[in-house]
This record gives sequence, structure tokens and C-alpha cells, in this order.
Amino acid sequence: LLAFILETAGSYSNTILMGDFNTGPKGTKFVAEVPSHYDRLIDAGYLNPYVTNADADCTYCSNNPLNKSSGGSSTVIDHIFLGGLNDVRESRRVLDDTIEVENCGKNIETGYSDHYAVSVSFAY
Repeated sequence: LLAFILETAGSYSNTILMGDFNTGPKGTKFVAEVPSHYDRLIDAGYLNPYVTNADADCTYCSNNPLNKSSGGSSTVIDHIFLGGLNDVRESRRVLDDTIEVENCGKNIETGYSDHYAVSVSFAY
């Protein structure tokens, strides 16, 4: 993956990589998921403002209504990596509220997705 990213970015000094990477570091509120793969991106110079935020919490969470039956661990596997963009203004988890939907005539409380999203604001 890293070779593809570096080849695709080419000579561009500013890059943004985002999505579900299925890898992440250990934090105070979440466990690591294949941390050696995550470390490759960090070692290549990418910044991940969300996980360095003191308030960082899981993005794939065992308490998400859509994951409660999975019995899995809570991890941060959804990321926004910044290359060459260091003036971060804010980073936070978003879309983590529950919503009520109707299913077969019955109202149920659920999440927007089985993953919570991450938002990062930066100056360019």
C-alpha cells in the first residue's frame, strides 16, 4: 500500500489519505489493530491528527449499536493521514450519535454506520 501511495503522490508535497485502513495504533481508549502496518505510514512522514488528540476514541467500537453482536474490540482503523499539511486546527470523531429508523413498522435505535467517522480541519 505504501509503495502505491508514494508512486501515486509522485512529486506532490501535500497529500491526504483517508478511509478505513484496517490498521491503527494503541490508545488509552482503544486497542491496536495490526500496528506495524499503521507505523509504516507514520514512519513515511504522514501525520494522523486524530489519534494524537487527547480525546481520541474508537472509530470501530464494540458499543456501536451495529457492532454489539460482534463481540470485537474497540479500535481506530478509520484515518485521515496528512502529508505536508501540518497546520491542523481540529480533529474529532463525528457521526457517532444514534439515530432512530423504522424497520418493518418498528422504531429501532441504530448508528449511521458500523464505523464512526473522523473529521480533520487544517489550514493550507
